[in-house]
Amino acid sequence: RPKSAPKSAKANGGTSAASPSVPATGPVFPLTGLSDSDGTGATRPVVTVKIPNDNVSPNLRTGAQQGLDQADVVYEEVVDGEITRFLAMFHSKTPERVGPVRSVRPMDPDVVWHVGGIFAYSGGAPNVVPLINAA
Repeated sequence: RPKSAPKSAKANGGTSAASPSVPATGPVFPLTGLSDSDGTGATRPVVTVKIPNDNVSPNLRTGAQQGLDQADVVYEEVVDGEITRFLAMFHSKTPERVGPVRSVRPMDPDVVWHVGGIFAYSGGAPNVVPLINAA
């Protein structure tokens, strides 16, 4: 039995912001499928940033999340027990600020090697950093 559509999809006629109701003509941003009217997506790299997922209240150690709402794609990864982190991929827009930035984890290369580009992180285990550099 098919799942029902999310409420946001029903509210605007079965479409969402990431999937326009009219197909784009010409170049599109590959992560969103939205129109790239000036064609800049073909020459601009994807920038992926590792961001904490603990912004329920401002985190005194790392500060509040910035720029996450402007990402084209956000992956949530389980990194330790119930702790998760976000991989935010930016391509069609570039926020003024992004962060806070967290460390690279062993699963990150498997996610980002598909898109390449730039990966921003705040350090990581010595055996993981070469893997992300290769990705």
